Amino acid sequence: MAKRLVPTSLKNRLFAAFLLLILIPYSLLQLRNFNIIQSTFETNIGSQNKYQLEQLKTNFEELKSTVLKTVFQMEKDSRIRLVLQNANAYTAETRFEIVSDKFRDMINNLQQPDDSIYITLTDLQGAVYASYETNNLLANGKIEHDRQMENMLRNKTAYVWDTGKDEVHAAVSGRSTLLTFYSLLGDAAEPPLGFIRVSIDYEKWLKNVVKNFPVQQSFFIVNAGGEVLARTNQSLALHSERLLASLRQKSDADYVTDANRSVIVTDIGIPSMDWYLVSQFSLDWFFGDLKRSTVNFL
Repeated sequence: MAKRLVPTSLKNRLFAAFLLLILIPYSLLQLRNFNIIQSTFETNIGSQNKYQLEQLKTNFEELKSTVLKTVFQMEKDSRIRLVLQNANAYTAETRFEIVSDKFRDMINNLQQPDDSIYITLTDLQGAVYASYETNNLLANGKIEHDRQMENMLRNKTAYVWDTGKDEVHAAVSGRSTLLTFYSLLGDAAEPPLGFIRVSIDYEKWLKNVVKNFPVQQSFFIVNAGGEVLARTNQSLALHSERLLASLRQKSDADYVTDANRSVIVTDIGIPSMDWYLVSQFSLDWFFGDLKRSTVNFL
């Protein structure tokens, strides 16, 4: 059998030698080099994605902190306190002008698009001031105390963040859920003067921040249960929840790839919200079809 495998003619012996000594070793070397290039590329992209997610997380935490500061500044504003304490001393137009000026200052401080921030100020008699066109949502300038306000009055809670349905702002924003900061205005030693809601359309916030990133890809906000809460590309689904689960099990990992090595997924946690910021980068889009490229390379 061994003799049959050994070429007898000079031509076949030369071909076998070329195959065994040159072509096969060269192909294996090139395949190794291609895998090294691919792995290096994935590592660099994964690191870049992680850096961008860290920027997003920092921006988000700064936004929450700025909301707190601006609400507390409103609470100390003497003109706002007078409007809430003695509304009858002003005409309706004057009251709305004073509060609207303060709303504009708050939105400028938040440095977000006007259509991503919704603010409502309510006194304890039910008079309401909104930072947006109400479109008859707040009939007769009145609004019923919602569940959060009632809970906060009952429990004497100064403020709370909530990610559920905002019963006031959801209808205006067109989103079923918003990130809303609720706060009772007034000193602890006295009855509250009013109630303020500051709602953030976090999907618009996400799109607004990532549009300035040098590397464009898809970003998502995902809750702890794996539900996608917001995305930058409405037509693109998150590639696989299993990828996220795998990533979270590897605390030292910057990224994971799918079985075909065509998608890189990176995430970073936001513990205060029990959320994850997720990036999804298509290697096929940037590097071509990797399987086809490997064959062509060889």
